[in-house]
Amino acid sequence: MKRILRGRKTFSGVITLIVFGLLTSTVLAVAIYSSLLTITNAGLATTNEVVGFEFSGYTLVDQNFMDSDTLNSVVRDTASTIVPAMPPSTRIAYESAKQDDGTVFTDYTTEINNNSIFDVVFFPVTPTVNDAFYFGLNSPGRILTINVGIAGVYDYALTWEYYNGTVWTALSNLDDGTNSFETAGVGTVTFDLPTDWAAILVDSVTAYWVRARVSSFTSVTTSTLGTQAWWESGTWFVYVDSIGENVQVNYTLLMGGSTDLVANHQIFPGEDGIVTADAADLELGQLTFTLTMEGVFDVDSTGGNYLTKTSAIVVDNPASGQIRVTINDGVGSNSATVSGVTSGEFIITISSDGITLTLAVSGIGSSSTTMLDITDNTNNWIWGDGDTTRYFEEVSLTFPSVLEDWNTSGSLATGATLTDTIEYLDTSIYSNIGTPAIAPLGSTIHGSNLWIVDSNDLYELDKTDATTTISNCVLANVGAQAVTSDATNLWYISSVATDVIEVNTSCVLQTQFDISAVSSGANGIAYNTDTSRLAVFSAPSALPTLSIYQTGGIQDSSGTITAMNTADDITIVAKSRLASPEAKFSFEVAPVVAPKVAKETRESLLRKLIKEVDDDLAGLGGGEA
Repeated sequence: MKRILRGRKTFSGVITLIVFGLLTSTVLAVAIYSSLLTITNAGLATTNEVVGFEFSGYTLVDQNFMDSDTLNSVVRDTASTIVPAMPPSTRIAYESAKQDDGTVFTDYTTEINNNSIFDVVFFPVTPTVNDAFYFGLNSPGRILTINVGIAGVYDYALTWEYYNGTVWTALSNLDDGTNSFETAGVGTVTFDLPTDWAAILVDSVTAYWVRARVSSFTSVTTSTLGTQAWWESGTWFVYVDSIGENVQVNYTLLMGGSTDLVANHQIFPGEDGIVTADAADLELGQLTFTLTMEGVFDVDSTGGNYLTKTSAIVVDNPASGQIRVTINDGVGSNSATVSGVTSGEFIITISSDGITLTLAVSGIGSSSTTMLDITDNTNNWIWGDGDTTRYFEEVSLTFPSVLEDWNTSGSLATGATLTDTIEYLDTSIYSNIGTPAIAPLGSTIHGSNLWIVDSNDLYELDKTDATTTISNCVLANVGAQAVTSDATNLWYISSVATDVIEVNTSCVLQTQFDISAVSSGANGIAYNTDTSRLAVFSAPSALPTLSIYQTGGIQDSSGTITAMNTADDITIVAKSRLASPEAKFSFEVAPVVAPKVAKETRESLLRKLIKEVDDDLAGLGGGEA
């Protein structure tokens, strides 16, 4: 399994680049991606590790990668054993907390964030309908943990609500472990993450608010009092038990998005295939073009094609072990066939220079035929129908006639479909400092290095800057068509609760690479070559800060990149927020180029995967997914 992070070839002239992004069309509570996560114990003794999937539930829901009722993931190891997912251990303090008695607001921010007992007064002594207690989050979350010091004894009902940008509305699939504050002790309040959650100003504080509102009232015997509370974003953690000495363990995550560490999206076309609507600039009559399909294919398939554009081009397997491309100009047809192909993971490339059409299969060989002058026919492109394609990892088309800016145009401007490394980092994970995440077996992509500040000073209530110095900034020539072959040459920093991240070094080249920082809720450039923008990322919500720094490099005309100018140290300082710096900070070191992602309807993508998951569960003795 390869990560779609590779250098981009330079094409002469202006090209059209079409990549596919996920479109949401139906609500199905089932996994739509599988991702491979690999953990290696390189030490000399058996150890236990906490493995974090480095993205939050909110960013996946917010970017239409999954629905809020699919937030409970399923993780399996290579033996198909189900591994339990765990909630995050990070306790994030509330931005604000307030009691509303219908006339005035009373602030309880200090009281709810400390551990003094019985000092949080949720409601007046004699509440009335619509009195409420407000919990203010600095970004959307789905788990509220509340320590009820004194259980309430009363006859009234509570409704838990959020603000959807227009009105306050009840949270879906609510599970109130406090029993409306009638059960003493620590209890969690969980709910489906709203996709339309909006920040709102409440008593001079803008936050993502959850409120417990009195919706009916009869009497009260004992008022409830709280001791402390915190909230959690809903990031997944998996506890990997007892990894042996020098043993590598693989895990597959089945859910609505992929991890940032070593995985790329696997795109399942289903029986109907992925359909790309035709356009004037996508016709083969332009003669010069390149089509690329990378994935896992079945060359013994008895039905369907790898690619079909009726009356123009078909890529199929005429016999076992063969892949063929056939072009048709309405008068006659030409074809080229590559034999000796084995089912599995490879790349199919069809290219034309206007005279010769060439079919190439990676690792096997190529075959050519004479190109025909194909007339525009308006038929759509269909990728991977029938049972030819287990899944795609990349699908791309390049044409010379017009440039389509896929950073800003149409549905492709949704951020999450453009980058595979930045979009999901709105929260951090536990990790060993300086320990790289190992790439999957067979992958040529280097693993990422993560720096995690794991300190109470950062996610409790203290206000302490976090500083680290790395001595890996060295002169490196990393070869043609590659961003880097040494993962220590690119630095990515992500933070949730900080105002400033400072990077101090003298070894950064800024000729063709940009150093960018993103203010709260703003957009920024993730990666630059020359003056061409390759990817745009955006902060996942209004308050978290997403900052990216890249230690440059010079790329010559042949594509060779010299990643560093001089050897030196890099000092990184995560400046704490002026109020409640309650989060941890991470930076990731990874070779990054904007990935190409395929576009398809959710129905066709899910159809095949649902069957696969059902088959897997049946094999384990479970029911249908």
